[in-house]
Amino acid sequence: MISDFERKVHRILYNYSGQRLRMPTMKELQTKTGHDGNKIKDALLNLEKQVLIAWEDKESLDSIVLLKGWEDESDLPRSVTATHTSTNYWTEY
Repeated sequence: MISDFERKVHRILYNYSGQRLRMPTMKELQTKTGHDGNKIKDALLNLEKQVLIAWEDKESLDSIVLLKGWEDESDLPRSVTATHTSTNYWTEY
């Protein structure tokens, strides 16, 4: 499971590459996330460890390749469906 910041960086990479057909620069990532370059690089390295991206040339963000558009949902907890609906209030009284 990835952190919220890593998920944010991943979504920025995914959307940016889809809309502008290129990867964002470090300055653009800093503007979009509001964080410094070191924290962004740490997030990118963690995304690479989670096999969501491939990043061969660590000096350039242009070499980033998205391997998955989203994280695996099998590890996430499932939501519980409610046993009562809003109509129960009106029909049971």
